[in-house]
Amino acid sequence: ILNTDGAARSYAALYPEHAEKIVTIPNGYDALTPVDRRPSRGDFQIMHVGSFYGARTPDALLECLAEMRRDDIVFVQVGGSFDSYERFKEAVRIKIFPPVPRDKALELMREASLLYLKQGWEPGVSEHIAVAAKTYEYLATGLPILAEVPPGDNAEIVREYASTGYVVTSDIRADLRHAVERAYDARSQPSVAIRPEFAKKFSRQELTRQLAVLFDRVSARSGGNS
Repeated sequence: ILNTDGAARSYAALYPEHAEKIVTIPNGYDALTPVDRRPSRGDFQIMHVGSFYGARTPDALLECLAEMRRDDIVFVQVGGSFDSYERFKEAVRIKIFPPVPRDKALELMREASLLYLKQGWEPGVSEHIAVAAKTYEYLATGLPILAEVPPGDNAEIVREYASTGYVVTSDIRADLRHAVERAYDARSQPSVAIRPEFAKKFSRQELTRQLAVLFDRVSARSGGNS
């Protein structure tokens, strides 16, 4: 049992003799948490919830914001500071909150205009199969999502299931800036919505049902072939 289609394909390629036994049951969300937005003083808030580390940094986005020079755009980091904060603090409006419980994070999201999702590029990797756990929680809010991610499963999930998604997979800063500008230009449009197909496919209840059905099927096989 793999948690992304990309991982299932990789295992099937590595173990072709067992391909028929390989299935995908993805991660999901605990509860739908549609956000009743409460924009703060007209600011356009780009919010990231979680930690930055390794290749997963906000630097490219902050470089775009520094170039745009819009006083009404604020980058909000919920989860503690990050290495490049000192470098950007004079050029970009930045708010930093420490790690907070989930209910407090959802409260902060009420003021978000855009949720930021970042996955780092890995040298030598042609197919990025990892999906950040926060992807499902972001989608469960219905808020617009800016995904700066390599091509792969994470990008495809946001493309398919975000009601309003801006997905950048090129690792080219001009493309990222264009996505930010598109999101900014659309800031006055109604933008909180959860796709019904996402709600149905990725609920923990549905995923647990799939797992139970799979266990029933495997345990029912005769002759010890499981």
